[in-house]
Amino acid sequence: MAMTCEEIEREDVVEDYVLGRLDESRQRAFEDHYFECTTCLERLRAVEDLRPLLTTATTAPARRNLRTPLAILAAAAVLVLAVRIGQQEWMNRAEEARRPRAAPDVVLPSTNTPTVTIELPPYAPARLRAVPGEAQRIFRDAMVQYTPANCTGALPGLQRALAVDDTYMQARFYLGACELHTGAVNEAATNLQRVIAAGESPYLEDAVWYLAQARVKQGDLAAARQELARVIALNGDRREAAARLLGELRR
Repeated sequence: MAMTCEEIEREDVVEDYVLGRLDESRQRAFEDHYFECTTCLERLRAVEDLRPLLTTATTAPARRNLRTPLAILAAAAVLVLAVRIGQQEWMNRAEEARRPRAAPDVVLPSTNTPTVTIELPPYAPARLRAVPGEAQRIFRDAMVQYTPANCTGALPGLQRALAVDDTYMQARFYLGACELHTGAVNEAATNLQRVIAAGESPYLEDAVWYLAQARVKQGDLAAARQELARVIALNGDRREAAARLLGELRR
């Protein structure tokens, strides 16, 4: 059944979609709706911008083992504040969306499962002014193998760099890309999810894009569509490619 803007606002559908709490039928119904509704597409983008805050607010009690009523209320207040901020941002963007403009460049849905070809993300070594640390040195040595697309040769060095510094997101992103390229799809998905969970970074959009391709290879098309929708909402360089792939998944 088709969704309406009123139903989406009343039942907090956008927030549930961003947090992955919709079942597949409601997820597809919402996607069908925002393909045709610029207002709800703008709201999705506004709430997607707040995803790190929403995720932190909804998982904080579990991570911190909050047991007191005061702590639970505080966590709930953070979540309510995040949702209200997202709604206000959506209202501001919705007002702008009412002005005449071209329809969003989104490919129509489809049902065939495409064969995805993993193209490795480019890499250009940074010019470091300071002496690189041990993890950086190991990473740069590994990327000498990566440059000619030798992922098998790069993998051990990337893993060693992360063994030295587990928070080194650049190494983790390229490790995930290499694992996906060599067929270690589950390991790739885990590493890409950790890059995404780290929040805003130069690798965020690419990490979501490659995670969507990993979901296709895993056969989890519902998750793949959700990740592709996130790429579209980020409105970056991968938006058009994500829209095309999403269209292929829905034929």
